[in-house]
Amino acid sequence: MDRSELLSITEESCRYDIDRIESMSKAPFAAELGITLVYVSKERTVARMPVCGSLLNSLGIVHGAATFGLIDHAFGVACNIGCDAVGQCCSVHYYRPATEGPLTAEAVLMNESRSIVDYDVKVFGGGKLIASAVCTGFKLGEKR
Repeated sequence: MDRSELLSITEESCRYDIDRIESMSKAPFAAELGITLVYVSKERTVARMPVCGSLLNSLGIVHGAATFGLIDHAFGVACNIGCDAVGQCCSVHYYRPATEGPLTAEAVLMNESRSIVDYDVKVFGGGKLIASAVCTGFKLGEKR
């Protein structure tokens, strides 16, 4: 996505950090998975990933690692607004196989302290809940 597209999907209160959001939107791993951002804010970030042959496992369903990649990207973008952060822990539950796409992940802020941030992330595909996760990030430094 180019900068103007990112600005159009980023909540106004977060646009001050558009350089960081743009950098994360172009992360090589996310690009490899075909992940695009749909909506960006500190409180709620939505990302989408197409379902294609390279993401399938030997059973013909989306590989769990690809689903986790989508979860981690939505979470990562949200928790890096305003302060650099890294994933500290993530608990994922897979409910059903993803066979059609695109898959959409929504990361919603649950709690934030001086050094820790927690998000609830849900992945949907074909109108059904595919997976959910609770992801914790560790803040690396001062606020931007």
